[in-house]
Amino acid sequence: GSYFLDVFKTQEEVEKAKLYVEDIKKQMSDQIATDGVYRKLGKIHNWLIQTVDYGEIENSKAQYTIYGALAKNKAVCEGYARAFKYLVDGTGIPCVLVSGTATNSRGEEQQHAWNYVQINENWYAIDVTWDDPILLNGGELTTELKYKYFLKGSEEFKVDHKQDGRISEKGKVFKFPTLSTQNYKP
Repeated sequence: GSYFLDVFKTQEEVEKAKLYVEDIKKQMSDQIATDGVYRKLGKIHNWLIQTVDYGEIENSKAQYTIYGALAKNKAVCEGYARAFKYLVDGTGIPCVLVSGTATNSRGEEQQHAWNYVQINENWYAIDVTWDDPILLNGGELTTELKYKYFLKGSEEFKVDHKQDGRISEKGKVFKFPTLSTQNYKP
């Protein structure tokens, strides 16, 4: 079998895609190089919300990847979270991919992925996917909705998010950093 993602047929296509996403990471890092940590995280968060649409890519699994988010501009939670981590890694800010379950607005628990970032000695949660909701009936993405899951502490974030430490069903169980109790205050 092939180890290529289903959107690639050759090693050359893989290399071209790799250069493409590396270029995006470099451009982002250059644009925010002089910003403080809070502004860097905010700009990456906002750029992903503006650039990526939630959803699946037909006949592909790319929506779960950095490539799907950054090159195809389409992703599900895992793709958003992987892309966020990838771009934040370019800044030197500690960031981890977190997996678990989350309870959606209909009260349904579902598999989900998001990120934790470290600012100074504390860790905070960011869920870029849920900060980019699908708005029905011409709704507007308000500032409140856009930052509902940005730099949150455990008291607020763990109301509807539960980490489980598993990236894959039968995979290794990871121990995630302990979140700050309170939300980050800039």
